[in-house]
Amino acid sequence: MRLLFAISFCSVAGVAAETVDVSGLPRPVERRVDFATEIQPIFDRSCLKCHGQKRPKSGYQMTSRSLSIMGGDLGAAIHPGDSARSPLVHYIAGLVEDMEMPPEGKAPALSRDEIALVRGWIDQGADWSTPETTVTVEPYMRWITLDGNASVFRQHWGMTEGTSIGLGQVTLTGQTEAGSRVELDGRYLGGDEDHLTRLYLERPGLGYVETGYESWREFGMDTGGHLDGLESSPFRLAKGPYLDHERLWLSAGLAKPDVPTLDFSYEQLNRQGRLATQQWGGVPVGDFDSRAIHPATKRIDEQVHRISLRAEHEIGETLIEDAMTIEFGDTATSRGHAEFSSLPEPGSLPDYLTQIDETNEFKRGSNSLRMTRRLKDWWHFSLGHHFAKFDSTGSLDVVSLSPGNPGEAPWQGDRANTIRTKQRSHFVNATSLMKPAKFLTFSSGVQGESTRRQGAASGLSLGTSPARFASGLDRTGLEGNTQLTYTGLRHTVLTLGTRLREERTDHREDGHIDSDWGADGFMRDSDEEGRLAEHRFGFTWSPNTDWMVRGGYRWRDSRSQFDHLLDNDLSDEPGNGYPAFVNFRQSRGDVFDIGVTWRGYAKLVPSFRWERYRADYRLGTPAFNEPWGGPRHAGGRHLSGEQQSDVFSFSYTSRPMPRLVATTSVGYTDTWSGTIESEAMGLHPFEGDVCFYVDHLSYAFNPNTDLIFTRSYYRADYGDSNLPGAIAYGLDAERYGITLGLSHRLGEAAVFNFQYGWFNNDETSANGANDYKAHMLLASLSIDIN
Repeated sequence: MRLLFAISFCSVAGVAAETVDVSGLPRPVERRVDFATEIQPIFDRSCLKCHGQKRPKSGYQMTSRSLSIMGGDLGAAIHPGDSARSPLVHYIAGLVEDMEMPPEGKAPALSRDEIALVRGWIDQGADWSTPETTVTVEPYMRWITLDGNASVFRQHWGMTEGTSIGLGQVTLTGQTEAGSRVELDGRYLGGDEDHLTRLYLERPGLGYVETGYESWREFGMDTGGHLDGLESSPFRLAKGPYLDHERLWLSAGLAKPDVPTLDFSYEQLNRQGRLATQQWGGVPVGDFDSRAIHPATKRIDEQVHRISLRAEHEIGETLIEDAMTIEFGDTATSRGHAEFSSLPEPGSLPDYLTQIDETNEFKRGSNSLRMTRRLKDWWHFSLGHHFAKFDSTGSLDVVSLSPGNPGEAPWQGDRANTIRTKQRSHFVNATSLMKPAKFLTFSSGVQGESTRRQGAASGLSLGTSPARFASGLDRTGLEGNTQLTYTGLRHTVLTLGTRLREERTDHREDGHIDSDWGADGFMRDSDEEGRLAEHRFGFTWSPNTDWMVRGGYRWRDSRSQFDHLLDNDLSDEPGNGYPAFVNFRQSRGDVFDIGVTWRGYAKLVPSFRWERYRADYRLGTPAFNEPWGGPRHAGGRHLSGEQQSDVFSFSYTSRPMPRLVATTSVGYTDTWSGTIESEAMGLHPFEGDVCFYVDHLSYAFNPNTDLIFTRSYYRADYGDSNLPGAIAYGLDAERYGITLGLSHRLGEAAVFNFQYGWFNNDETSANGANDYKAHMLLASLSIDIN
C-alpha cells in the first residue's frame, strides 16, 4: 500500500509544475544572491533537520548541489534557472497541499522574503559554494616548575612538570563537489602522553568510515595514609604510579535510502602500567600492633577486543532496531601487600611481602532487539528483548616472601588454576507513550529479568591442601515505571511518577578444604525476596520569560527478606555463617530539590539550586548465641546507619561592561553519616563539608585581543572526623588554581595564545606530604591554512 502511494505521488509530482498555481509566489530578488551567507543559513535552520545526511526524509538530501537538484523519492527538486518550475519552491511556499515544508512544528517556516531569496538563487543557476579545504595547526610549548609532591599535582591537573612540546590541535576538513566530507584531526601532547589521530570519510546517500587511535595516561598518587602521632607517615613510593590507556577503532556505516541502516565498529582497548590502590600495607605502631597505611600499587596488563553491529529499518509505521556486541580479552594483575616489622625507610624493601597474581580470560556477548510502532497519532508503543552472556576462566597465585632476605624460601599461599564463572541474562520490556488528552502525556514501561550466575574454583589452600569452592545465583525480577505529565495549568508543567520492582534471588555457595589438620567446609542456601518502591513529583513554573522555578520530591524504600534454607559447616558451632546471620535489610530515604533562574536583567543571569538527601539503613537478625559460650541475643530489627546531605549550587553570568563577560559557579555540600558509635572500634559519625567556586572572565581588549582570567578554589573539611591516634580517613585540604591568558589574532589566519598559571594544594590530613606549589607558562599559535 505504501509503495503504491509513493508511485502515485511520484506521478502527481511529475506534473506538479504544470498544475501548481504559482501566481501567489513572491517575486525573486533581482540582485546577486550569495549562497554561503544567505541561502545556506536558511537550509541549516529549516531544511537539514529532515534532509541532512542521516536518514533523510523521502530520500532527499540537501547537503550538496547535485543532491539538492536531483531530489529524492519524488523526483527532481530544483530546476536551475527556473524557480517557478522547481518543486522545492512550491513546497516551501505551501502551494502543494499536505506537502508544506518544513512541516509545522519541525522547524521555522520560510518568510516571503526568504522565499524570494531562494527563487532568486535558483533563477541565477543555483550555484553552490565551492567546497573549501581547511587546515588548522596549533603548535604549543608548556613549561611547569613544581615544588612539592609531583604525583599529586599530576593526578589533580593531568599535567606533568618540566618542558612539554607538542601539537594541541591538528584539523583538516573538506568536502568534494559531489558532497563527500573528509575530516582529519588529532592532538599530540608530549609529556602528558596524550595523543589522538582520527580520520572520517562520509559519502552522502551511501555511508561513512571512521578510524583512529588515541592514548592517554592516568596518574596516581604515591602516598599512603597518615596516622596521627606517627612522624614518618604518610609513607611514599619510590616512583609515582601511572596507567596508560590505548584505544584503536574502526567503524563504518551504511545509510542508503530504503535499505536498513547498518553500523559496524571494532575497538581494541589496552591498559598497561601500575594503578594506585588503597589496599595499603601494614606498618608497626607498637608491640603486636600495626596499621595499614603503607602505599600500594597494582600492575595491570589488559587487552579487550570489542565488535559491535547495529541495524535499523523502518517498515511502514514500525521501526525495528537490533544491536549486537561481542567482547573478548584477557587481564593479568599483580599486587604486593607489604608488611613491616620495623618502621620503613624511604625506598626500603618491605620486611615481608605477599605477592598476589591473577589472570582472567573472558568472552562477553549481548544482543538487543527493539520494535517501536505508532499505533495512533497520539500513541507510540515499543517492545524489546535483551540477552547477555559472560564466560571467563582465571587463576590465582599467592606467595609470601622476604624481599630483604633472598635466601629465605618463599611460602606458598592459596593457588587456583581453574576458576570459572559464567552468567546468562534475559530482559524483556514493553513501553508506551500516550497523549490521550490535550494537556496530558502518559508514559509507562514494564520489564522482566531472569539471570543465572555460576562459579567454580579448585586448587590448593596454603599451597598443599586440596580445595574446592562453588557458588550459584538465580534471580528473577519484574519492574514497572509510570510517569504522568500535565501542562493544563497556566505557565506550569507538573510530573508525577512511580517505580515499583520485585525480585527473588536464590543464592547457593559451598566450599571444602582437605588439610593436614582435618577437613573444613561449609554449605549455604539463602532465598531473598526484595521489593522497591519509588515515587516522585516534580514541577516547573515560569510565569514569564524572566522567571523559572523548578523543584521536586522523590521518596524511595528498598527492603529485602531473607530465608536461609541451609547453613551448615564443619566447625564446633555450625550455623553461624554470614550472611545467614541477617534476615532483613532495608534502605529508605528521600530527596528534595528546588531551583530558581532569573533572566530579568540582561547583564546579570543568576541561578540557584538546593538539594537535600536523607537515608537510613536497618538490619534484622534472628536470636543467636555468641560463639564459644557467649551470651544469647534476642535479635530483631535495628537502625544500622543514617546519612544526610545538603547540596547548594549557585551560578550567574554577568556583563558589567560591553566587552566584559563574567561567569561564576559556586557549590557547597555538607554530609553526615553515622552508624553504631564505638571509640574502641574507631566508629563515630563521619561529617564535613565541601565547597568550591570557579570564576571565568573574558575581556575584549580590542577587536584582535582578548584577555581571559580563570580562578578555581576547592575546600574539603572532614578533618574533624579523624580520631586522635587513628588513620586520617577524613580529607582536610585546600586547592587553588589561577590562570591568566592573552589571545591575539595575527591577521586572518593565525591566533597567538599565551597563558600563565599558578596552582597550590595544602592537605593538612596528609601531614603536608601531598602539598605542592606550581607555576606554568604556556604558549601556542593556531594557524588556519585554507
